[in-house]
Amino acid sequence: FPSHDTVKDFLAGYEGYIKLDGVSKLTDHLARSLAKHKGGLSLGGISSLSEETSAILSERRGSIELNGLKKLSSESAHHLTQCPKELYLNGLKDISDSLLAILAKHSGVLGLVAFNNLSLENAKILSEHQGGLFLGNFKRISDEIARVLAKHPGHLALGIEDISDEIIDIFSEREEGAYIFNLYDIDEVAKADFSDNREFIVSLSFEYCDVKYSGFRIMKKGEIRSLVIALNTGANIVTGK
Repeated sequence: FPSHDTVKDFLAGYEGYIKLDGVSKLTDHLARSLAKHKGGLSLGGISSLSEETSAILSERRGSIELNGLKKLSSESAHHLTQCPKELYLNGLKDISDSLLAILAKHSGVLGLVAFNNLSLENAKILSEHQGGLFLGNFKRISDEIARVLAKHPGHLALGIEDISDEIIDIFSEREEGAYIFNLYDIDEVAKADFSDNREFIVSLSFEYCDVKYSGFRIMKKGEIRSLVIALNTGANIVTGK
């Protein structure tokens, strides 16, 4: 791994996206350097975060993804909510009402995709959140919870597997609208009984020669099946315009 001085000098002027999911332990020295970075940052390999380190990261101006965290103290949560842009904590599954109330004070985009045990009280807390909100892959939600979430003032994205017409009507009445999605593994999509023309938004991340890409692409089920076959046979995957 590069020296601290090298990282510090690099991050001082870099405004692009940095993915450091291979880092499993974040020292305060590295955290201070990353706090100066102005672009998006992913630290998916971090499974725990001290209050001291979270306080350092709270100085960041760019988005931060800490999707490897399985638990978070109230003090650390308070620090992280000071980050003004996107805060993704998509590994947190069990979140108390008190911790959720702290996270809901975050003013930017908040991602809690693993949090799928949503009570009516949870929904009331989240409805007060002022930024964009991404919530987890629910099996289903009640009409009552849907009506409360529909009061959320910003962009709202929900993963719901079993969604009724009533739920769709509730969210469709929002001025901001709502994006309803399902999370699938590409192997599941390839094997499922979907039409080959059904479209999915696929998260892609790859490096090829000097080209690095991380983003999303709309792909049909047939294209995904071909991709899975290629990945499982060791065949080269050719990309084009």
